[in-house]
Amino acid sequence: MTKNLAIIIGLLCFLTAKGQDTKKITIDDKFFRTKEAFYVLKDNPEIRHGEYKRTSGKLKTIGQYENNKRIGIWESFGENGRLIQTIDFSNNTVTTKTINVIFDLESLKCWVKQNDVFVEVKPEQAPAFIGGYNTLYNFIGSTLRYPADARRNGTQGKVIISVVITKDGEIIDETVEKGLGHGLDEEALRVIKLIPDEWVAGKVNGQQADIKILIPITFRLG
Repeated sequence: MTKNLAIIIGLLCFLTAKGQDTKKITIDDKFFRTKEAFYVLKDNPEIRHGEYKRTSGKLKTIGQYENNKRIGIWESFGENGRLIQTIDFSNNTVTTKTINVIFDLESLKCWVKQNDVFVEVKPEQAPAFIGGYNTLYNFIGSTLRYPADARRNGTQGKVIISVVITKDGEIIDETVEKGLGHGLDEEALRVIKLIPDEWVAGKVNGQQADIKILIPITFRLG
């Protein structure tokens, strides 16, 4: 009986281990100018499981997946190799190590919806893009195109887009809040809608919440 039980346990362990066999996937995304390397389950390539690494120019993010879920500590590094962001996915806590001179979300306003109306709040944790806002603006810069009409008219400046970062880390409800015309508003909105759902939700009163933020897109000739 004991021998048979040992055989059964051994077989189950073998099958479990076999089911978690992984293979490495590498993606070189020319559109977003990023490279990703991660592992998926051999018997289900849709499930990420294991180490993860993404590079965007000289920016780098490393972390770990378990059955398609981000786990543990994820770290992102800037162009100089210094740590710029740490995310602890055990409690969805974000620590920014350096001030981002391109886009500092902490200095911008945030809103939550109460009774169908957005009310300004100061969250304990603002929504954060995984990899930091330099990485976000690499995504934006790689896809942004200057509209011909705006170029002909010499129109430049800043378009402000509002978005909602949900408690599940998705980006939704993209809206032009302040535009410039001549095709710049449409181009800014197009690019914002391409941003991937790679966010850590903000926190209000200790709870993850849907939070509205503003993302500025600057168009500059020359």
